[in-house]
Amino acid sequence: LMEKQASSEKRIVFSEIYKTAYKNSGFTVMCSGIISLCIIIFYALFTLIYNSIQVEIYLSTIETLIGILVIGLVTGLVLPFVYSFFACYQVMKTEKKEDVTIKSFFKTYMIGINPPFRNALSNLRTIAFSFLFYILINIFAIIVVSLVANSTTGPLHDMYQELSAINFNSQAALEEVDAIMLKYEDAIYGALIYVEFFSLIFAGYYYIHTISRNTFKYFFAMLSIQRNRNSLNMVNYVFRRSLRGHFIEYHKSFYKILWPATLVYFASFSTIYFLSIYLLDLDLVIVGLTSFIVPLVLMTLILPVLFELHDRLFPTFQKYYFSAASKIFHSQYNDFIARGGKTNGEVDIKEVEKSLKELDDYLDESNKEDEDKKED
Repeated sequence: LMEKQASSEKRIVFSEIYKTAYKNSGFTVMCSGIISLCIIIFYALFTLIYNSIQVEIYLSTIETLIGILVIGLVTGLVLPFVYSFFACYQVMKTEKKEDVTIKSFFKTYMIGINPPFRNALSNLRTIAFSFLFYILINIFAIIVVSLVANSTTGPLHDMYQELSAINFNSQAALEEVDAIMLKYEDAIYGALIYVEFFSLIFAGYYYIHTISRNTFKYFFAMLSIQRNRNSLNMVNYVFRRSLRGHFIEYHKSFYKILWPATLVYFASFSTIYFLSIYLLDLDLVIVGLTSFIVPLVLMTLILPVLFELHDRLFPTFQKYYFSAASKIFHSQYNDFIARGGKTNGEVDIKEVEKSLKELDDYLDESNKEDEDKKED
């Protein structure tokens, strides 16, 4: 337990991280290719099924909900491969790198679907918050479009004027509204394109950024002695606590290293979105999904950089894990002693006490190092 894992802080240097991350470019292409292939297969299946049904959905929120449900299903099946990538990448940095094969990649998938690695990325929670984020941006964008339309001349302005002139107490009010909406259908669709664009691009970025950040939990999970839901709960607790204490430091390092990935996301999403609408004339569901899937596939190539960044940041964060673990282990030890301390030979109590002492010594040493740095 107390073998020091990267006890000294590592430098966060752009060139060094990229050079180390892509040292084994063939391995990166293999892992990225497998994950991308899985994503593309699910995307193709959904597109075929959706087009064969040929349903017409006019409410953009429902369209996006369908896309998000598909993303939830696909990512739920594909994300364990991210752990496979992570585990293989860690081994590739050791003397056992020759043992890493495509078989190893698929074998570690089974580890990724079990605690504490399963749900470590908080996929469903992130999807839910992404959808909420989408709704809020959608509402804000609609309000902005309405204000602009009312203050300028154009089809939307004329539509609002005609709608405001309707007597909604009359029986023919609904028919008049339908007629006006049909009359200005092209103008409404044109505005909807941009409302959806801003809503989807920022909601999608929130999802990718949050999942990327949550891969940091893999390092905490690797330190877990147990492999169950309780260990995952502790990983989540320690991660939130440590991130809260180093929020600015973490995100400063994140964007210092991964700003190219951010540019690639926004550029590829924007390009695919408008090309799909104006050149290919695709359905909005397919447009939104395609615009998200393409950057998602490209981001798989950035995963080694993300893993390497987290590897270099981890020494700053790992003491929080051991601090939380110390409290839990001491509590369990005290309860055990209070019950009489009988082990029936199954547990060597002296080894337990020795491990707890080593844990406390490690934390004392870490705290002393922090105090020395503050004095310097």
